[in-house]
Amino acid sequence: MKTLRAAKAGMGVVYEGTDLALQRKVAIKRMRGDFRQGSAFTEAFLSEARLALPEALHLLGQVAAGLDHAHSKNVIHRDLKPGNILISNEGTAKITDFGIAHRARTPDPHLTQASASGTPPYMPPEQEMGSVSLESDVYALAVMAYELLTGGLPFPGPDFTAQKRSMRMSPPTARVPTLPARVNTVLSRALDARPEVRFHSGGDLILALGAEDPSQGPDSGLMTPPA
Repeated sequence: MKTLRAAKAGMGVVYEGTDLALQRKVAIKRMRGDFRQGSAFTEAFLSEARLALPEALHLLGQVAAGLDHAHSKNVIHRDLKPGNILISNEGTAKITDFGIAHRARTPDPHLTQASASGTPPYMPPEQEMGSVSLESDVYALAVMAYELLTGGLPFPGPDFTAQKRSMRMSPPTARVPTLPARVNTVLSRALDARPEVRFHSGGDLILALGAEDPSQGPDSGLMTPPA
């Protein structure tokens, strides 16, 4: 494979190359050394480890901020999961791999149609049917929150579709009794099979998880259109 440097990106360098076997142009991404792909997330999940609520909110809050920024540009990620999170040596979380991201074609991207791409444990039911919205990404963020706090998936499969549509899952406090009761209520809403019931931004979800009382969290969940 022949390569030449194409451009520098915020988290690394992108090279333009030619795959001699396939005879086509390719892009090669080389990450900066101070970012570790999915380190805190993936390692914790593979070992079924858990983070305390404050630590989880610290990491998830950064992911939510990045997600909301993408949404403000009408970009839906469609494959948010632990393996697509980069953690710097300083503990900064960044979202990566927008390879199947969808750019909404209207100012209101709700119920935008798209192909059914993604990772089954983190995909909401509507995405499996080829429809995505901002709430689809928020659903994936909620799956990550559940997993980070409990060490397990809310819907472990193998019949992901049936489990997600029936919304039958173990309450987080059943797995970790020391979690605040509000976590059950917040994640139950965030993992609802109906997009309109969920939180409408990642920030709203994180605020509700961090509130001492669910009523202190945002109730509208409506995003403010970018200026």
